[in-house]
Amino acid sequence: MKKAKAEDSIITISVKGAGHECCQGLITKESYEIFKNQYINSEYIDNGWINFLDSELNLSGYYELSDILNVVGVTCDAEISIMSTEDNFPFEYVGEYSEEIGPLGGDSEKDSSYIGFADSVTQDYGKWISDTEYQNVQKLENKTLATFKTSEFFEVSIEISVENGSFELGKLNFMTVSSDSCGYGTDYGDFIVGVIYDNEKYYFDYPSASGTPFSIHFE
Repeated sequence: MKKAKAEDSIITISVKGAGHECCQGLITKESYEIFKNQYINSEYIDNGWINFLDSELNLSGYYELSDILNVVGVTCDAEISIMSTEDNFPFEYVGEYSEEIGPLGGDSEKDSSYIGFADSVTQDYGKWISDTEYQNVQKLENKTLATFKTSEFFEVSIEISVENGSFELGKLNFMTVSSDSCGYGTDYGDFIVGVIYDNEKYYFDYPSASGTPFSIHFE
C-alpha cells in the first residue's frame, strides 16, 4: 500500500448500514436429518444450529462450516461516503451506492457519472458446487447445503493516499461478492467488501463471528 507523503491528500471511503456474515457449507443428508430431528428448536435464535455444529460436527462456530462461501460485509444498499483532507475536493459525497454525483475522470470507457461500478471478487470468497450450467444445477447426492447468516450493522472506512489534486473518480470501483454466484445459485444477498483505486485493492476491515443469528436455509 502506498505511503502518504506530506503533499498527499487522504481520501476516506466509508460504508455504513445493515450487513451480514454469510457462510455456506456442505453436510451429509444424514447429519441434516440428525439436526432436524434432534436439535432444531425455535426457542433458540439460531434454531439450535450452533449447538448441533459443536456436538455433531465438532465445529466451534457457524463460521467453520464455510467450504462453499464465507463473506462479511454491508449489503449493496448501504450508505457510502467519500471525503478528503484536500481543500475544495470536488467529489465529496454522502449517500446511496450507485447514485449520480458528478463527472467521472480517468476512464474513457465509463462515460456515465455514477459511482459504484462493481468489480466482482466472488471467486475469492466462494464457489459453485458443480460445473453445471446455472439454469440446470444438479444437486450433489447425499449432501445438503446449509446457508447461515448473521444480522449486523457495520460502519467501516478505508483511507487512500493520493497526490494532492490527482484523485479521479473514474478510477474508483467497489468490490462486491454475489451469493447467487456460489453454491446452487440461490440469492442470499450481495456484499461490498472493499474498493479498487487505480488498480490497487483496499479491503474493509469488518469484524467477524460477532453478529446475531439471522437465518438458516437448507438446499
